[in-house]
Amino acid sequence: MKITRVINVAALMLGVLLLCQCTKEEKSAVQPQANVPATVKMAYIDSDSLAAKYNFAKDIFEANQRAQNKLENVRQQKAAELQRFQSEIEQKGRNNGYLTEESYKADMQKYQQMGYDAERHMNDLQNKFVNENNLSLKQLNDSIDKCISEYAKKNGISVVLDKKATYYVNGIPNITNDIVKIL
Repeated sequence: MKITRVINVAALMLGVLLLCQCTKEEKSAVQPQANVPATVKMAYIDSDSLAAKYNFAKDIFEANQRAQNKLENVRQQKAAELQRFQSEIEQKGRNNGYLTEESYKADMQKYQQMGYDAERHMNDLQNKFVNENNLSLKQLNDSIDKCISEYAKKNGISVVLDKKATYYVNGIPNITNDIVKIL
């Protein structure tokens, strides 16, 4: 039993020695990169504050809200038109307003076509809204990115963080107000 224990300990020690030797060789094989700065100057922005203070961002968000409201109004209008026509069909049916089955089928076919047209129209409006919104957001992001990049280069900042993407930013300057002033 003692011999087995001694053998296990010896094998373990040999493994540790080999591991240390491999680690030493790997460390010596790694060459430091020449362009890595010794210190990195960092700053952060609070993107929520930036969006709340930047007029272009406020304009985009207001336009987005107006477009959403317009889209909802059109949806409600189309739904009301369909409901109104459906009520007309039902009332006409109760009052024996259909003299032939063909006239009833024609109204039902018109009702279905109105539904398809309304759905297609809403899809077109939704797609247009999404495309316009994406374009506006791209313009917004591009203007902010360009401003931050130019500010960072001018002030020797290597890294600009977004406060939302970090957990802790003690001792790192907040440049949000500077960026807002420039924008």
